[in-house]
Amino acid sequence: MKKKGWILVLAFAAGAILFLNTPERRTKGYFRIHQEELTQAVSRWQRGEELSFDPWLTVNIWSGEHDIVEYIVVSRGIVTSSSYYGFFYSPDGVPVSFQNSGEELERLGQYEWRWQGEGDNRGYIELILPNWYYFEASL
Repeated sequence: MKKKGWILVLAFAAGAILFLNTPERRTKGYFRIHQEELTQAVSRWQRGEELSFDPWLTVNIWSGEHDIVEYIVVSRGIVTSSSYYGFFYSPDGVPVSFQNSGEELERLGQYEWRWQGEGDNRGYIELILPNWYYFEASL
């Protein structure tokens, strides 16, 4: 193969990797692959057992009017300008803003919401399965 052909192949491969490996795809892919074990883990947690999870994930339990178990798969940026991608489990099936912070949700569609906080804090939420929600948050 000529040098020009290799350059095109490498450029295509790099573009495909960048396109396929977005934070949204990584997060939803992780959920899809681990859905059964995640569901079992929150089921055991609801029965009073300790919550188990992959050690490389950030997992938080946020209390509020509607408690959630939040899994952060991808985080980017520094404290004053960060983005988070993950999913959360809502035992009562109610979507909430990032970290259960109380911002009002605006419905975008049957299974999508967004929220706007102080300044440029904002987020997006999408139902992926009953009681399970994908989220993006920019702070």
